[in-house]
Amino acid sequence: MFLADGLLQSFLFGLTLAAAVGPIALLIVNYGISQGFRAAFAAGCGAAVADLLYAMLAFIAGAQLLAWLADKQDEFRRLSSLVLILLGLWMLWRAWAHHATQKPVAGAATATTTAGATRPFLTTLLLTIVNPLTVLVFVGFAGQLPLGGSLRVAAMLALAVFAGSLMVQTAFALGGAALARVLSNPRWQRLLNGLSGAAVAAFGFHGMWQ
Repeated sequence: MFLADGLLQSFLFGLTLAAAVGPIALLIVNYGISQGFRAAFAAGCGAAVADLLYAMLAFIAGAQLLAWLADKQDEFRRLSSLVLILLGLWMLWRAWAHHATQKPVAGAATATTTAGATRPFLTTLLLTIVNPLTVLVFVGFAGQLPLGGSLRVAAMLALAVFAGSLMVQTAFALGGAALARVLSNPRWQRLLNGLSGAAVAAFGFHGMWQ
């Protein structure tokens, strides 16, 4: 039962992170417009694989840490919950406080697409991996999961995150021009990024009082 809950929670977390609109989402959409679904899907897979790698790293490390701190699991969960709350509130603040100076970044994404046109998978994989916020978010989320010191469970939960992330990335790839109009609009970016930040904080509040 705990594992099933953890799988669902991880899947939803993957959806939440991938739904944040930024250069990666716009890059995938622009691949779809300029090169078609295959290139856009490859780019989306690159972003989802980056999430999988970070999830595996954070969850396996979390499983080992929980096994080592068997009598400190509640404290570890509360600390990781606090990390998620702070990160989610920061994402929410950033989405609303910076909207006045935010400009549509479709042009920048198009330029990146052109530069990395022959390697959409590697382009989005590397761009996603170098984002330090991703590391902190996954480290914080690891403390919310029923890892129980098991590497097998950690791998299963990381795959659930990957599935959620890939679903959103595929939607970006399929969206093409329609999504480009929405995602390049600063108001929609502010709304979606704000919702993503609020959802990350909600995971933290849930873990704090569960």
